[in-house]
Amino acid sequence: MTHGTRIVSGCETCEGPGGKRDCPVHGDTVELGTRVRPHGRAKYVFEVCRCDVCTAANTAYSQQRYRRDTLRRSATVDSGPVREHVRRLKAAGLGLPRIAELAGIHKQTVQYLMRGAAGRASGPSRRIRRATAELILAVDPATAPPMDLAVVDGTGTRRRLQALCALGWSQTVLARRLGLSQQNLNVLINGGGVRWARSRQVAQLYDEMWNQKPAEETAIQRRDVAAVRRTAVRRGWVPPLAWDDDTIDDPAARPSGVRRPARAAS
Repeated sequence: MTHGTRIVSGCETCEGPGGKRDCPVHGDTVELGTRVRPHGRAKYVFEVCRCDVCTAANTAYSQQRYRRDTLRRSATVDSGPVREHVRRLKAAGLGLPRIAELAGIHKQTVQYLMRGAAGRASGPSRRIRRATAELILAVDPATAPPMDLAVVDGTGTRRRLQALCALGWSQTVLARRLGLSQQNLNVLINGGGVRWARSRQVAQLYDEMWNQKPAEETAIQRRDVAAVRRTAVRRGWVPPLAWDDDTIDDPAARPSGVRRPARAAS
């Protein structure tokens, strides 16, 4: 029954005796303020209406969302390996701004990857756009020399200097070999980040001295060397043999072959 008007398929009121004229949704004579929510997905969800119109609208929405999520998923990849690559680049002396520059992306994109958005309690996202990941993974420190002034993690630098002290080399000698004041050397031994060029300088010195011991020919030399070693033991500094070349730069690594836990070795 139409009563001169088109019946709205799936609307029970429109299909009833009064037709569309009496429908509170589709009727032309009903005041706007008295009309209820139109048939569609919202009515399906909030009013649990299961008429053909509402059911079809909900089905169409679900299918569209599935297609959208599937497309978005295929356009992203796991961000974990990308973060690990950035950490390796940083260890090679590339700062985040430099990595972003070489990848041809905004530096904030790399910052979000490593730290997450500001104020985001959940931390970095678990996925990253495939195109962005490919650009970052293409950055190779071998073909993009690091900037000498880039700040890198100072864990390896501290451990190398502390290990030389554990052998008996005084900070005075180490500072002179590096061309530093004792105050600046003390910052390297106990500080945080370090310039890439300085970290390479310390690594080179370590490679030269890790298996050498200071002279102990005179009583004064033996006294001074013993004092340096006692200080190293008191501070928990371990000798070179406690570190593996592959892990000495890893903040998560721990020394091996020592009788007691090192308190300040990392």
